[in-house]
Amino acid sequence: MNFSLASIFERVVLPIVTVIYFIEALRLNPWGSEERISVSFFPIVLSIVMFFAIACMYWQRKRGTSPDTPAALQISNPLKIAGLTALYILLFKPAGYVISTTFYIYGLFFVFQYAQERPYKGIVYAVVIMTIFYLFFGVGFNVRLPKLMGII
Repeated sequence: MNFSLASIFERVVLPIVTVIYFIEALRLNPWGSEERISVSFFPIVLSIVMFFAIACMYWQRKRGTSPDTPAALQISNPLKIAGLTALYILLFKPAGYVISTTFYIYGLFFVFQYAQERPYKGIVYAVVIMTIFYLFFGVGFNVRLPKLMGII
């Protein structure tokens, strides 16, 4: 059994942090008021996605993921994802939603080895995904998203 730092992080720290994050998100008034989505909506959704990713990671480890499994289906380095997410959280307010989210999505593409042959394709997809989320949250639910110097 391999007990490296990454293995301990994957098997112990990541699930515990995700549970704590989920519990704290639930304490933020999860249902909102007057049928509007509250500030806890996105953290709850993110927690559910993380629970799914952790379950996939355990399942892949249990069945012994073969080297020919596509990189997009492997969650082989959660340290990169956690570091990228921490950087995103730190830059979200000062850099604004548009810039930080675009770079975050583009960074996730690199972690999952997607669109590396054609980096421009990854940039275009990152901008499209960021725009969809902006329309969903910023326009659809009227969530005030941070802007870089009040511009974008």
